[in-house]
This record gives sequence, C-alpha cells and structure tokens, in this order.
Amino acid sequence: KVSNFTGRSTAKTDEYILSADTLFYDSPTQIGVARGRVEFLSQKEKVILTGDHGRYAGKTGLTRVYGHALMRNIMEKDTLYLTADTLVSLHNKQDSIRRLFAYKNVHIYKSDLSGKCDSLGYDVQDSVIHFYQKPILWTQDSQSQADSISLFLQNQTLKEMRLRGKSFVISKDSVEHFNQIKGRKIWVYFGQESELEHVHVEGNGESV
Repeated sequence: KVSNFTGRSTAKTDEYILSADTLFYDSPTQIGVARGRVEFLSQKEKVILTGDHGRYAGKTGLTRVYGHALMRNIMEKDTLYLTADTLVSLHNKQDSIRRLFAYKNVHIYKSDLSGKCDSLGYDVQDSVIHFYQKPILWTQDSQSQADSISLFLQNQTLKEMRLRGKSFVISKDSVEHFNQIKGRKIWVYFGQESELEHVHVEGNGESV
C-alpha cells in the first residue's frame, strides 16, 4: 500500500491532480510527498499550486508547497497570482471550503491589483483575502498600507478594502493631484473597473 514513482508522474483523484518528478504515497496514512516541478491542481476551485517540493495529507486536507511556490487562481475573466516562500492549502471536507495561507515574502498580482506583505490568508470560496505584517497594496489609482488589510472581491472584481491600524491611502485624482488619507481604520469602496469610489475613516482621521 506504499507507492513510489520516479520520472515525471501524475496521481489523480476526483478532487485533485498531483504531478511531480518523483511521487511517494502511503495509502493507509494518505500522506503524499512530491519533489521536483510539483503541480497540484484543485479541479473544483481551479486553483493550481506549483513549487519545488510538496506534501499532501489526505486525512486533514492539508497541502504544503515550498521552494518557488506559486498559486494561480484561474477565474473566468482574470487570473490571480500569488507567490511566497511557502504556500499552504487547507480543504475542509465537511463544509467543502478551501483556504490558502502564504508565509514570508508574499507577492500578489491581478489585473486590477498588486501588493506585498509578510503573510496572507485567502478564503477561496468567499473571495476574501487578508494581508498581515505591513502590507502594501496598489490598485489602478491608489496605494494603501496599514498593519493589516482585508480585500473583498465580488464577481472577480475588487469591491471593498478594509485597513486596520496605522492606515494610510494615497490616490491620484483626475487632474493629476494626490489625495492622502490616514486614520486608525479606513474602509475603501470601489466602483466599476476597481476605481476608488469613496472612503470611510475612523479614529484621528486626517485628509490632505
């Protein structure tokens, strides 16, 4: 009940497809280890994890990829890219919710969004992304930073951003002037094409 595959190999289930240069799988413990050009595809959420090494624990639904780790979340009209030193995917089979966590040197890119932080949590089903440890995010016409930031996507488009702790937003207006806002909490709302629509500030708010 233990399998070892060498050379480019692929394992398939109803939920995922795992490919690598070498694969090890222990059926009783449902532990899989992959090395070399690892690619893990979650077929339901259309999430692809790639990296140098990977480990899969079937009983807990935990997948870890590290070494040039990259996630691609393929959407209908866009693709969300996420890189980090380590990516962890957690699939709760009871409620069928997949969550993704990224640690160290996190960078994210989408057509209407880019950013960086130290660690990140992503609820794939609800399309909510939480950034921690001095995150900085850029949208089409603004830059935002705070102690932590939460992004809310709707229909694959950025709709709301919540900044907490030492929050700061700078944006460019239609006449090439820069508007700056800071406060303890800032709620940013976006309209069509992810353009900044209006801002709500709490705690020592200041605008320049």
